[in-house]
Amino acid sequence: MAVSATRKGLPAIAISLALLLAGCASAPGHGSQAVQSESGETNSLSNSASAVSQRESGGETMEEERAVIAAYEAMQQAMVDKDVEAMRALTTEDKTFTHMSGKTQTREEFFGEIADGTLNYFGYTVHDPRVTVEADRATLAGSTTLDARVYGTSGSWTLPMNAHFIKQNGRWIQCD
Repeated sequence: MAVSATRKGLPAIAISLALLLAGCASAPGHGSQAVQSESGETNSLSNSASAVSQRESGGETMEEERAVIAAYEAMQQAMVDKDVEAMRALTTEDKTFTHMSGKTQTREEFFGEIADGTLNYFGYTVHDPRVTVEADRATLAGSTTLDARVYGTSGSWTLPMNAHFIKQNGRWIQCD
């Protein structure tokens, strides 16, 4: 199963190379819903809540899996929109991001480079997503193909994902 999001005519595929390699991932699903970005452009997000998993699952577990995916999708949309306040709300303060080059950044360094245009994300495609929930911890695994312009280089990359989440105050947020 592959899921994609696009930004007004651009190929599906962006998120953060840093997020994927630092343990953040993209979300699965079938169908799509239109979401208007702060810039007024319409992005298509997967309706992953309707297709969390191909396996049989208990109601509570399935609901938690959907919530993890929704948290991931919210983060990806915030990155596309360059919405730093939303990104802060969706990650722990100590979250770090590691780029495919090995460069590691604090949350604020990473968000600053998104805000100033050093890092630009346009869409994403998620492949074979799997959510595991254990109490107040969750992992979203699979791979993601990204279309981005990072540090002046544009391209598409397919990278493994292993995103970690913690449930705080009833909400799933990304953590290390």
